[in-house]
Amino acid sequence: MKPVHIILSSVLCAALAAGAVLAAPTVLEQFSKFTSEGRLAVLNLNEVVEANEAALAAGGLRDEELMLEAKRFALNLQNELKSMQKDCGCTLLVSSAVIAPHTLPDYTDELLARLNLSRAQKQKDLRRISERVRGAS
Repeated sequence: MKPVHIILSSVLCAALAAGAVLAAPTVLEQFSKFTSEGRLAVLNLNEVVEANEAALAAGGLRDEELMLEAKRFALNLQNELKSMQKDCGCTLLVSSAVIAPHTLPDYTDELLARLNLSRAQKQKDLRRISERVRGAS
């Protein structure tokens, strides 16, 4: 005859396994509901950083000024990300790190606007930098 603790642990394992199998559809449903309610969202952080870099480069700032502006941007970025997550009630993920079977809301444009940046301004800044480089050669 088996000791009682072996029998009890076998019964407990079987009960846990059955519970996991029965709970799986509910967990998947809750996860699906969680993501479909917009609680997860993405943003293209590279685009935001590149827009700021283009603005700084186009501004023709000195090294000391660039360092101060970079620090200011990092602090503003951190504050705006916290504020956005609070406002949207969501978790923001870096878009390049997300592989999902469906599209998540994208907050890149909103973050750019909050930081007084835009894709259109980034393109203008890049053209201005390019013209300056061509003129210098």
